[in-house]
Amino acid sequence: MTITFHTDLHSSILSALKRSFADDLPLANHGAKLLQNVFRRVVDDINLGLRIARQWQNLAIRMVFESQTLSQRTKKVFYRNILYSDEVGKRTKYGTNGACKTHAWFVKAVFGSAQKNPPKVNVPGPRIFNDADEDPFFGFSADGKVETPDVLSALPNDPHIGRLLDLFSDNKVIGNIILAARRLWYRGFDGRWEDLLTIPSGRLYKGVMDELARDMDKDTALCVCRNFLLVQAKYLSKKLEPIVLAEPGLSRDGLDELLCYLVDHLSLHGRDDLLKIKTEIFDGSQTLQDFVGAEREHLRRIMAVTEIFKCESADELDDERVDVRYALGFGDASCIQADFLIPAMMAMASEMELNLSVIPDARPKNRPVTLSATMTDTLLRNLNELAIRFDLDQDTAGKLVAKYKGHMDGVDKEDPDHDLRVISFCLNVCITTFFCFFT
Repeated sequence: MTITFHTDLHSSILSALKRSFADDLPLANHGAKLLQNVFRRVVDDINLGLRIARQWQNLAIRMVFESQTLSQRTKKVFYRNILYSDEVGKRTKYGTNGACKTHAWFVKAVFGSAQKNPPKVNVPGPRIFNDADEDPFFGFSADGKVETPDVLSALPNDPHIGRLLDLFSDNKVIGNIILAARRLWYRGFDGRWEDLLTIPSGRLYKGVMDELARDMDKDTALCVCRNFLLVQAKYLSKKLEPIVLAEPGLSRDGLDELLCYLVDHLSLHGRDDLLKIKTEIFDGSQTLQDFVGAEREHLRRIMAVTEIFKCESADELDDERVDVRYALGFGDASCIQADFLIPAMMAMASEMELNLSVIPDARPKNRPVTLSATMTDTLLRNLNELAIRFDLDQDTAGKLVAKYKGHMDGVDKEDPDHDLRVISFCLNVCITTFFCFFT
C-alpha cells in the first residue's frame, strides 16, 4: 500500500506536535518551526547533490566522447552503463532493469563522505593540479584503468577518495570515469578552495539516494530516447540546406522528420503526413534517396558499429549491429540498444557546433523529494546533528529527539504500524476507512 500525504507543512507539523506537547505549547511551536526548516534544508541538500551529480554525468559523457586516450570499447562500456548497469534481461521501455546503480554511484560520489563529522574541504589551500594533467584522462590507459589511484584525487589530501575507490571496486572502469569527471569539476576550485560549496555528508541521506537514482535512471532513458530524433532532425535539416538550395522543389515542411524515419528504418504506419511527403517528394528524387543511404552510413560510423539494419527479432542484435527501433523503444520494440544513441547525438551536435546535454540537467528550482518512513525516522533520530549543521535551535532539537524516541519505544521496524507511527509524530494524519458492500 502506498500512502501519499498532501498537506500544508507547517500547520500539519504544528498540529501533530501540539498533540505530543500538549503541556508545553511554546515548545510545540518552536518544534514545528525547527522541523519545517529541517525538512526544507534537507530538500535543499538533496537537490544540490542532484544538480552536481547531473553536471558530472554530462561532463563524463563529453569527456568520454572527446577522449583520445580511451579505446572505443571502453567508451561503449561507459555508454552502456549509463543506461543498463542493472540489466539482467531486456529493458521494458524505460522502467525496470536500467542503470540505478550507476546513477547512485554518481550521487554518492557527490556527497563523498558517510562519516558523522566529515572533514572540511572548503578551506584555503594550494593548487593541486598542474598543466601536465589538463587531459581529463591524465594517468589513464586505453582500457579505463589507472596505474595509481593518486591521479584520481580531486581535493587537497582528498579525504573521500579511499571510500569512493572501495565503493567502485566491482566496476573500476566506470568508477574511474566518474572520479575523472569529479576531478575535472573540482579543478575549477583549484587554489581557491574556500569558495567551494559546502556539500554535506551523505550519512543521513542514504535512504533517499536510491530513490533519486531510480528517478535519474528513468529520466535519463526518456531524455536520450526522446531527444535523439529531435537532434537528428535538426542535423539532417542542416545537411539538407545545400541540396534544397540547388533543387528548390524538394523543400517541404516535415521532410527532415521523414528522412530520420527512413535513415533509421522506422515504420511510417499511422504517419499519413510523412507518407504523403514520401510519395510526393522522396520517391521521385534520386538525390534524396542517395542522401538517405549516405546518412545511414554516417550513422553507422558515429555509432561505431558494422551495420544499421532492421532485424526480424531481438535475438539478432549484438554490440556490432544496431536496429534503431530497439535503440528508441519504438513501437513494440524493447529499449535495449539506447546506449548507441549517446555517441551519435554527441557527434551530430559536435558537427553542428551545438552545445548538447545528453543527460537531463537538474533545474535550479528544487524537485520534490519523497521522504520514506525509514528516511523520516533517520532524520528525526538525528535532529541534534541536523540542528548543528543548519544552525538551528539545538535545545529544541534535543527535546524533540527525546520525545520521538519515547513515541517509538517498543515499536519494531517490522511492526505493520511502524511507518504510520513515524509519520504521525511529525504530521497530523487522519486515516478514514470506507466499507463498501455490493449486492
